[in-house]
Amino acid sequence: MTRSTSLHAWPHPTSSETLSGVPSLCYPDNFNVSYQEFEDKIHWFTLTTITGETIYAVCGTFQRNFVAFPGSQTDISYSLRPYTEPKDVGNGTRCFIPTCICFLSRTPCFEALKTTVSTFMANINPNPLELNDLVKDFTHQISMIPLPPPGNIDISFNILDTLVLLRTHSLDNSPYVDLNLHYPFLCLNIDDIIKIIKYLLLEQRFVFLSANYALLTAVIQCFLLYLSPFRWQWSCVPTLPQRMLDYIDTPTRAFIFGCHTQCAADVETKSNDLVIVNIDEGIVSYPDEILPDLPEDPAADLKTMFSDLNFKFDLELLNRPSFLSAAALQSHHNSFKLNFDRSVRRAATDFIVSLFADVLPFVNSDHNKFRGDQFLDSRCDDDKPFYMAVCRTASFQMFVRDRIQRLEDSFFHVAVYRADSSSVKRSLQSLSAANAMQTVVKARPRFVRPSRLESHRPTAAPYETASLPNQVHHLPPLRDAFVSRCVADLDRLITSSSAPDSKAFYRYLRGMFHVLEERTTPALLDFHEIASLDSRVLPPTDLIMSELLGAAAASGVEDSPQLDSVRRRITAHRGPESLAGPQRPAYNVITEFDDIPSRPVVYDEFVKAIQLRDILVAVDSIRRLFDALTLRSTVLSVATLSRFLAAWRRWDQLCRTFGRSPSVSASLSVGESILKVSETVRSDLGLGSLVLTPRRILFLEQGSNICHEVVRLSHIEFIERVTRSSIFAEASLLLRLVKRTPTGGTEAFDVALREERDCWYHLALEMWCARKHSEDPMQRDPQIVVQGAQTVAVLNAVIESARCDDAQHAVDPAWAIARVAFHTKLRMDGAASSTTPTDTPLALMHRINPTQGEAFKGTVEAVLYTEDEESPQLWCAVCPGRGGGRVQCYDASTWMPHPRRFDATERLMSLALSPDGAAVWAGGFDGTIYVVETAHVRASRRLSRHEDIVCDIVRGPRGSMISASLDGHVIVWNGAELNMEREFRVARSLVSVTLGFDYIWCCIKDAGKVITVSLSNGLVVKELTAHSAGERTLGLQCMLVTSGNHIWAGCAKTGQIAVWNAASFARVDTVYLNCDGVSCMVEVVDTVWVGTKCGKIFVYNARTRMVVREMAAHIGAVRCMCTAGVKYVITGSISTDGRIALWRS
Repeated sequence: MTRSTSLHAWPHPTSSETLSGVPSLCYPDNFNVSYQEFEDKIHWFTLTTITGETIYAVCGTFQRNFVAFPGSQTDISYSLRPYTEPKDVGNGTRCFIPTCICFLSRTPCFEALKTTVSTFMANINPNPLELNDLVKDFTHQISMIPLPPPGNIDISFNILDTLVLLRTHSLDNSPYVDLNLHYPFLCLNIDDIIKIIKYLLLEQRFVFLSANYALLTAVIQCFLLYLSPFRWQWSCVPTLPQRMLDYIDTPTRAFIFGCHTQCAADVETKSNDLVIVNIDEGIVSYPDEILPDLPEDPAADLKTMFSDLNFKFDLELLNRPSFLSAAALQSHHNSFKLNFDRSVRRAATDFIVSLFADVLPFVNSDHNKFRGDQFLDSRCDDDKPFYMAVCRTASFQMFVRDRIQRLEDSFFHVAVYRADSSSVKRSLQSLSAANAMQTVVKARPRFVRPSRLESHRPTAAPYETASLPNQVHHLPPLRDAFVSRCVADLDRLITSSSAPDSKAFYRYLRGMFHVLEERTTPALLDFHEIASLDSRVLPPTDLIMSELLGAAAASGVEDSPQLDSVRRRITAHRGPESLAGPQRPAYNVITEFDDIPSRPVVYDEFVKAIQLRDILVAVDSIRRLFDALTLRSTVLSVATLSRFLAAWRRWDQLCRTFGRSPSVSASLSVGESILKVSETVRSDLGLGSLVLTPRRILFLEQGSNICHEVVRLSHIEFIERVTRSSIFAEASLLLRLVKRTPTGGTEAFDVALREERDCWYHLALEMWCARKHSEDPMQRDPQIVVQGAQTVAVLNAVIESARCDDAQHAVDPAWAIARVAFHTKLRMDGAASSTTPTDTPLALMHRINPTQGEAFKGTVEAVLYTEDEESPQLWCAVCPGRGGGRVQCYDASTWMPHPRRFDATERLMSLALSPDGAAVWAGGFDGTIYVVETAHVRASRRLSRHEDIVCDIVRGPRGSMISASLDGHVIVWNGAELNMEREFRVARSLVSVTLGFDYIWCCIKDAGKVITVSLSNGLVVKELTAHSAGERTLGLQCMLVTSGNHIWAGCAKTGQIAVWNAASFARVDTVYLNCDGVSCMVEVVDTVWVGTKCGKIFVYNARTRMVVREMAAHIGAVRCMCTAGVKYVITGSISTDGRIALWRS
């Protein structure tokens, strides 16, 4: 029905091979000439191209009246003449020949297509010439109508006096729906509907039967929509012609075919593994093979929600006053159907979320992998057969690929909303930590059942926006100058509209009409402006964008700064590959991890093998492991790698199996996992097994299976190996744990581990050292325990594999152990150095590693603390080690990460809170300002006036925002409407701006100047230059306007701070620091905190400018700093440390 507008003639949307199959689907009962009149009919069908794309079609069949005259006696052919009046019959025979008009579309707008086809059929003329003219005019008119963009505004237009409504689709990447979803409920009972959904999830072979071909497609499409976000990957032919019944015999694993009921007998004889759905009779027959049942709780919830749905409109009208007009009745009927459709989709989405929300923690986006074995292991025994069957399906693989790409569809939104349930919350928190699943870190769910809904009602909050009625934009009549009148109407609406989403919709439509008129530059500029309104509305067809940019380049306007900015914006939104065409990047989901290389492995290959198996992710830890296994060689033998991986798998399986023991699982707290289990040993508590966790050491008593806590790791004083000799028996190899007692003394616990003693000693010592290191007042980093648990698991595999003679590290296992036991070495070497300033442990409160679980550390470019009605939040702009940038949010009361994060293609350099507190502005390396919604952590609006790095953003007066870029461009924005109010240029190498005393203070790095600019007119008021004692200009890095009416400017390469009086502009002091340069400053009450490039933090009295405190907690430069009220200061560091620290002010 609609076409993709373009500058040039496009090829036909479907191939000739696909089109060749259209006639047989238009006439599924064969082409039959009738001697009796028949009613016009309409049916839907779908086509699947060789590339897997689905083409949707609506076919209208109407009769054309002819007179058939027989040929010669030897000829069985007939000649046809149009019938106009009875005298035309003569010696011929009047007959009625079926004729089809078929509309194809890439979008499943079934109802709109049906209305369009019906309009055409109502205006046909029996004259062949006039019929051809009608087809041409009709096609030309509807080809000028663009589909509405995602949002809440539909498009309507009149064609031949008939109103056609084109529905929009939601912004949450849900499937497009223009079909009433109540058809299955009219034909089948709820139990069968739920069973069919189960069989569809398990990808079985389906045949739907009905005498109504339109009903076949409608019911099948409804069931496929119920599965969202799962997408059917196999053949789907809702209208299978009778002559093609042999397709049912194909040895395909799964398919969906729709056939006429008169073929029922033939279908039933085809195979005994078919799910046969007789829609007309409401009967479903299932295959002989018994498939696993759905998990009990989600299935029961879905049945309850489906049972509560009211799909009978006549019953709805019983207790209502009669409608006095057909239009009012039709409007109420449409509203009833729309509400029912939304309720069905809510119930189906909640059902899928209940089943598969726990998939999220087992997905790793960084390495395109899904640990299906661990996911299955987390399921309870009753549900495991179902999940094992689902995990083998093609639609589940596509579902996992969508999770890998972090697709924010309706599944993701509902899963986030339901994150309060414990299992889903653990899943989303694991996902937010860069999707890096560390099997030894997190406690594996034990016998998890899919969570039940707290209510039998569908989840409300994620659908609140979708539940509002859509607006409708009506296009002018389809006649001469249609496009010009559309553009004129849209110009008026863009000017008068104040809502950003409405403006984005109107600009999208105007851009598409510009494309239709081949006006390249206006179209691109419209699409460019959409990013500042709602970037989710950007044209979905990348091929259109790439062709527009190509046409702009060919026309000589590529050098326009605006078009350059357009290209950067589109690249940032779609990714650089989008400009090359519509090709979709390949995501090969890795699910098999047992392949061992057939040749020796070098370091890079070893890194990939270890990361894929989730053994380790951080490259520095993998480097130590490689050195240990190779004894500092450059090549790892196949035998060594095989022995190590085998030892790892044995450890992993043992921990899983042992964790299923009811006595052990009941003793473990939330988030606690098992790291090591001994054989049966003798101890001070009797016979049993010793169990090591990241928090403590347990003893499982033999016989009673009672799990005793031996000692918490934080209470251990020291660990030692002891040999107890006896003249009557062999010497005993003991492990002694000496712990503190409540009375202040010590107590020893001995356990005879025999051959396991040395292994247990190294493992317990490493975990104890990691625990001590994390609790060190100089660190206060709970994530060190996570790293220690990883190290213990790897160390165990190193020790076990070293017992094999063909392993490389078997030559010197002691050195290999020392190389891997990182935290043991730190403690033995006295890592908590005495050179650390003594103020550090008094002020340091907590640490966060925003790149925890990733291969490389990242730089924390900016931090921002905000407070709202619900909870305080910490926002950080991080540059991960792999490149790009992202905005992460933490709950500042618990320091747990938000389930979502915003990813950008370029680094993000600055953060600021919007005047209304509803968004965080993030300045990018590419000149883009991303307006990140605080509620959803997504950037639906983007500002692109800057052409260089956005180095700083601050809040201005009267609801304004001020942004600055490295080229000296300063822009004052309207914080509510996101419009540019004014702009001015200062000087190049502008690194920061500050608002104070009705001036904008600009820090110029290379020139060593602080330039004072009037906020009202942008004129320079004063220039302050920082000179050293020898009158050498000092390069500046940061600046601060204090409440005491002073300007502090920190030097980039020397430990100096120039201080001026903000009123008189006189230089009043120079503060000297013992560092290589100043990087950032903040004011807290009457003190100034100064972050330096050597990692130290100096606290100065703002009045006396004397040092109050000196602290060090970052390895490398302090990159950014912010205040959290008046009690705390938050700092972030460069990638050598990559952590965030919270300080008590």
